[in-house]
Amino acid sequence: MGQARGERVEAAQTLAEQIEALLKSGSQPADGRSAKEIVSELTEKYGRLEEQQHELTEFDAIGLDEERLVTLQKGIQRFAALARFG
Repeated sequence: MGQARGERVEAAQTLAEQIEALLKSGSQPADGRSAKEIVSELTEKYGRLEEQQHELTEFDAIGLDEERLVTLQKGIQRFAALARFG
């Protein structure tokens, strides 16, 4: 079970890094995606991250720090607002 726990922690870290990268590059997408598509991807990834965090809690494993989660969530909300009105 230790390996599964480690894999879940790594998966949560990877999702958080992907979200952070999207938030950084999302304001100037080079791949032609619309802001709406990026918001959809951010939302999907954050939902998966929340699931990972929940699973880690069930295994009594330490996941992402709460402050990082809040920062990611606020970043996504800010990006979505800018996409809507931008």
